[in-house]
Amino acid sequence: MGYNKFNLKLIHDIIDNNNNVKEFLELGNQYINNTELDIDERVGKIYFTKLGYNHTSIDWNGQDGAIKMDLTKDIDEEYIGKFDIVTNAGTTEHIRGQYTVFKNLHNFGKETCFYVNSLPLDTNQNQELYNRRTNPHGLYEYNTKFFELLCESCNYEIIDINTDIGVWGGNHFCNATYKKTKDSYFISQENFKELMSHIIFYKNGSAK
Repeated sequence: MGYNKFNLKLIHDIIDNNNNVKEFLELGNQYINNTELDIDERVGKIYFTKLGYNHTSIDWNGQDGAIKMDLTKDIDEEYIGKFDIVTNAGTTEHIRGQYTVFKNLHNFGKETCFYVNSLPLDTNQNQELYNRRTNPHGLYEYNTKFFELLCESCNYEIIDINTDIGVWGGNHFCNATYKKTKDSYFISQENFKELMSHIIFYKNGSAK
């Protein structure tokens, strides 16, 4: 999905107001729709590096300086507890193995890590709130209830969960920003399975 004026604002709401954020992890090799913005950079790594952050990006394509990593497998020890912020601007909806990828997100973060997610809103909630079905994007769509329960289960501090910031192709975003409050193990796969009832899975996926 990439960066746009909406999810970049969500990220800046965190980094501009927290001086202790230095180590930046970006899921996906994200490009910026800078036609909406007064900036020249087109690649997330270049943009955030110029702002002074120690930027790491992870993408299976390994392009633009991204680390080639399979997020359906447990991360290496060198990445555990390393980052002050993790951004997920349209990545996890393309990854099978949701339990492992969200466990990896948890483990990437330091004890006080911020997480900024901006993902496709599930079609039922989009219909309920905005009277419109979605055009599927990727394998998964997320309901705000998923993130509410994830935060409750993992003792994350909710900063904001909303559906009214950002629209892409007629689809509203499911935005969830929260903060890790203690260094602990991620929830069990059995507990995570209960949360999965608030995610829509498209068997064949979509490249849209």
